Amino acid sequence: MIDSDKEVLYAWERDRIFSEDYKGTFDSIEECVEDAKKEGFKPGQTIYIGKCTEPDISCGVFLDRVLEDVQDAMYSDYGDNAEDWDLSVRDIEERQEIYDKYEEKLTNLVEDYIKEIGAKPNFYDVVDIKPIIIK
Repeated sequence: MIDSDKEVLYAWERDRIFSEDYKGTFDSIEECVEDAKKEGFKPGQTIYIGKCTEPDISCGVFLDRVLEDVQDAMYSDYGDNAEDWDLSVRDIEERQEIYDKYEEKLTNLVEDYIKEIGAKPNFYDVVDIKPIIIK
């Protein structure tokens, strides 16, 4: 698991095109190269090495989905009486600021929950990818 308070970790891949298959988390670029050699890479061949970063959990948290689920549940329970009850932000400019505030709170709530149950992601994004020629 990657901890944002830790030093930089690296991962490597044989082909930048298939960037979802980065191997390991290593403390250095040299360790990535050594691992690639163990996998059969020879001097002169190129691998791609990048820095590991924690994924952005907030990209999967959407208040509008929660509000839509609430509306659907109310419609399911109360039928046509709840049909005109609209919690959406669509084209309602004055709601946008309020919506943004609560979406941020929801994101923080989800992140806190994930931390508290000890389920931080054990996967990562790879950034600052550079080709490295094995020597």
